[in-house]
Amino acid sequence: MNKAEIEELKRFAKRRAVFGGDLSVKNVHNVPNLFPEMYRTIFQTGSLRTDLFCTNSPKYSDADESVVEEYENWLRNEGSGDE
Repeated sequence: MNKAEIEELKRFAKRRAVFGGDLSVKNVHNVPNLFPEMYRTIFQTGSLRTDLFCTNSPKYSDADESVVEEYENWLRNEGSGDE
């Protein structure tokens, strides 16, 4: 995990708290410009989606579940395993 991802995860944790703690990291799909590193890594893409209905961009269900789990574990452990 790189420094940019860790910074985004810290911001995501604050966003999740606002939503009562049930917000999946996959929800960066809805706000790719706020979490560009996480979006690119979760959805294995080099570019950001420009609008919600863009046909050639990854779908929410296209998330790499191994990355989702890594991010969720980091959030659960509050970054104790960050590199």
